[in-house]
Amino acid sequence: MNMARSTTTASSKLYDALILGAGPAGLSTALSLCRVKHTSAIFSTASFRNDPAFRAHTVLSRDDQPAADIRRFGRLDIEKYGDAHFVERGAASAQRATISSSTGDVSGFEVTDASGEVWRGRKLVLAMGSKDIYPDIPGYDHCWGNTIYQCLFCDGRERSHTPAAILSFDHPMQLHYVSTMLQMGVPEIHVLGNGPIDVQDEGIAQALQSAKALGCKVDERKIAKLTPIPGEGHEGAADVVFEDGGKLRVGFIAHRAATTVSAPEIVKGLGVEVVSDPFGNDLIKREEPFGKTNIDGVFACGDAGTMIKQFTFAMAHGAAAGAGVHFALSQERQAAVTEKSKDLKPEYVKQMGMPAILAK
Repeated sequence: MNMARSTTTASSKLYDALILGAGPAGLSTALSLCRVKHTSAIFSTASFRNDPAFRAHTVLSRDDQPAADIRRFGRLDIEKYGDAHFVERGAASAQRATISSSTGDVSGFEVTDASGEVWRGRKLVLAMGSKDIYPDIPGYDHCWGNTIYQCLFCDGRERSHTPAAILSFDHPMQLHYVSTMLQMGVPEIHVLGNGPIDVQDEGIAQALQSAKALGCKVDERKIAKLTPIPGEGHEGAADVVFEDGGKLRVGFIAHRAATTVSAPEIVKGLGVEVVSDPFGNDLIKREEPFGKTNIDGVFACGDAGTMIKQFTFAMAHGAAAGAGVHFALSQERQAAVTEKSKDLKPEYVKQMGMPAILAK
């Protein structure tokens, strides 16, 4: 990867970390860094994947609260420390750079924001989330997040007294939607194939057979459109309109759209490795527990790096990434001390207080 020389920046400040994304993962990273007095700059487009959702759930102490409120509370927690700076613009590009500082040249990163300003940091955290690729069904985008749910732990209970549907039975794991709906007490479950279901796949065929045995109604008619039916609070529904003119009203639809990493041009430009999850979706490859990527100094957390796209998972990822940034910076500081002292053994200083995964 090319190493650029630092150019004119928006600020002469060299941050300990540049965090791309201000969702639960990015905010949690920043909060962890604040606790040990590391500085960070957090970039946000003010557009979030869970914006259509009425409420967030399974967030301890914040259950059934709007996601925007939880982010606002998180930001207030961070701002009280005074170590983080919020950039109210998204990142346009990011690259590794040799940065001149008061202690000499250091290896770090430069991020150019959407307005063209350049920010400098020692480490880079990719917390930009993921982007859903909606199926080619008119109205799907208007239903996603408020009637179409990808996670039934997060959504669904409030409408579990109504009929529900599972869209596109194209993977054996779709059966888990059936068992979860049954546990929630959904009175009527429809499996919507949106065309013939691929029963030539043995796993799908067995899962579909199990769904039928559990009482699901299977409908393979092509869907013409989905129409959201607004309701107050958690109430609401959707009409499934078929190409033959038939219509089915359900309280909610379970479906997991394909996803890709947000800002893929940034990920690709950095040379960060992207892999596929079991469903064929793109993910940034990260090492547990701290989210290290294949590029030294770059960490990934949240939806961009896991197939489990859920608020609290993103928060946990972010906290781990913050710890990873801290350990990496501490290790570099100790290595610098070793070079200046003949009395310290490099092997000892490198491992002193460092997790074994970072001391390799």
